[in-house]
Amino acid sequence: LLYRWGNPWAYKSGTLDDKQLYDQHDVRWIPPGLPGAGDLTAFNNGAGRGYSSIIEITPPIKADGTYTLGDDDRYGPSELSWEYAAESKPEFFSSFISGATRLPNGNTFICEGATGRFFEVNSRGDIVWQHINIYGGELDQDGRPNDPVRAAEQLFKEEKKSFVENNALFRATKIMLDDPAIAKRSLEPLAEQPIPFSSLVEAELDKLKAAAATAAPEETPADTDAEPATDAQNKTSSSDNAESTTEQSTDEPGK
Repeated sequence: LLYRWGNPWAYKSGTLDDKQLYDQHDVRWIPPGLPGAGDLTAFNNGAGRGYSSIIEITPPIKADGTYTLGDDDRYGPSELSWEYAAESKPEFFSSFISGATRLPNGNTFICEGATGRFFEVNSRGDIVWQHINIYGGELDQDGRPNDPVRAAEQLFKEEKKSFVENNALFRATKIMLDDPAIAKRSLEPLAEQPIPFSSLVEAELDKLKAAAATAAPEETPADTDAEPATDAQNKTSSSDNAESTTEQSTDEPGK
């Protein structure tokens, strides 16, 4: 192990209060020629603290390629070279997956994986642009992405009333316009912006609900006000009728 940073408690050189990384993802070297070249960036997920951040550190590399261990037996740096967090910190939070990449213009491209949001910030932390992923699907092992019929059938089977958006992204990569991979390709849109997956699922779910309502037989409401007669009441009624008939017979003339 050549170098470690973010939790000196893990190598018995601090306490848990010294922890700076919280389930981080996508640690990267900034390539030569880019602003911050030689530094490390990471998506600091923030699991357990309630917000995420992007950090950049300058590792203490010596001329021979080894790393400097401080007088306190900790690897530096003690301060971040750069950090991005939302002004209202909980507004930027993904407790898992996600990533960040330094761009040639000095901006940083960020994928907030759990929410399906990717965006670009400048060195001051201003958001240049952002986009919400509209593609979704099942995340189970046998799930099929972008299959609204299957997703609606599963919801209907489980008697769930609506679809919860599932547009998480593991990571995203921004491809620059001058990248050789797309230099000779047409960048015209191939199709209109697709309908959000959640809207497609809700439409299919409405169809299933309507079909079920049509197929269900109509029930005639029962008269709940009338109480059924008991056997004793039936016997009494029969006896009363017999006595009434006898009385009428004895009153006839000539009898």
